[in-house]
Amino acid sequence: MIKEQDVIKVYMPYPDIESDLAAYQHYYICNKNINSNKIFFKCQTNKHNMITKYGGWKNFNKKFYTIRTSSFVPFIRDTVVDKEQVLRLSNTIVPLTYLSPEKPSTIPNSIYNLLLSEISTDHPFEIDKDEFIELNPDCN
Repeated sequence: MIKEQDVIKVYMPYPDIESDLAAYQHYYICNKNINSNKIFFKCQTNKHNMITKYGGWKNFNKKFYTIRTSSFVPFIRDTVVDKEQVLRLSNTIVPLTYLSPEKPSTIPNSIYNLLLSEISTDHPFEIDKDEFIELNPDCN
């Protein structure tokens, strides 16, 4: 079973099973896993046009936390963590087979602690468990 700081690669029915996130696997950082109840942070590749799309550096930095590629993180490209897309998945087991194929498959403590200081988990979006399992059949 996955744990805090693990990076997983799954299909996510967010906001629903018809969305783009459900059609392709994406990376998520596990923030909490207590009694099979999880909180995830959504990750995506940092694209050059994102700064302009979000109205400059100030707005971009408000919305995203940037993780640079290195041998210490499980991303092969510079990645951003969306500070606003915090997701909760209740009563579901995500096995280790969904860990990031890139190694290491966890976020270093230093980066993880900075993420926690910038992201509020007060109002996560609840993921539909049945839809999640339909897309990721090894979970239960």
